[in-house]
Amino acid sequence: MCSGCDPCWLVYWYFQCVGDSCCYLGHYDPRNDESQPEWLARVREIEACYMRTGYQCPDTAWVSSIDPTLTPRVNEEAEEMALSLSTTLVAAGVAYERVAHDLALIRRVFADSIPEVSAVTFQPYWTTNRLLVRLSASAFDLFKTEEYHDLDLLNARYGAIRVTHAIYTTILIEFSGRYRMPQLASIYTTVPSVDYAYGDRFVFICDPSTIIAWRDHDSGE
Repeated sequence: MCSGCDPCWLVYWYFQCVGDSCCYLGHYDPRNDESQPEWLARVREIEACYMRTGYQCPDTAWVSSIDPTLTPRVNEEAEEMALSLSTTLVAAGVAYERVAHDLALIRRVFADSIPEVSAVTFQPYWTTNRLLVRLSASAFDLFKTEEYHDLDLLNARYGAIRVTHAIYTTILIEFSGRYRMPQLASIYTTVPSVDYAYGDRFVFICDPSTIIAWRDHDSGE
């Protein structure tokens, strides 16, 4: 954990779960390990891509979904992880169920032998429930007088719970559900009075409690 002066470090744990069996395949700790394992190179490729774009670049076999009624789900952490594995707007059901199962299995099986896994939580690189929308000057004038309604239908469809002024002509829309924000932003930019829309980027460089989730195509898991 960063103390303010200590160099940042991040331990990567490698597990493989199939059905109700879970195997510990190793971990990488840069403080003690000199060489980086091959599996970590694959993880970091996905990690770097997601940091840049909000998308997982390597091909994925997870079924995708665009139905806003599927979010939010009960297990927030599993939904955030499943969203990073899915390919469209909301977390695919098959991904969510699998991730929720595997997280619980890993923590149950290794709670005694590797107690650190109980404290590790997933931190997404992108916010999944906040969208910044920059309005045209005329639209923002209407927003200030509470007469702007161009986004009402979209806000209702995607479960907006709060709309506030952010900065200049930009407003912040907060949602009850969790979405892949680059894709939700592309939907909002179809409205003529919207100049630009984008999701907040969230990168905790010094946070060692991040889980990176990916599908291992070599094993089919």
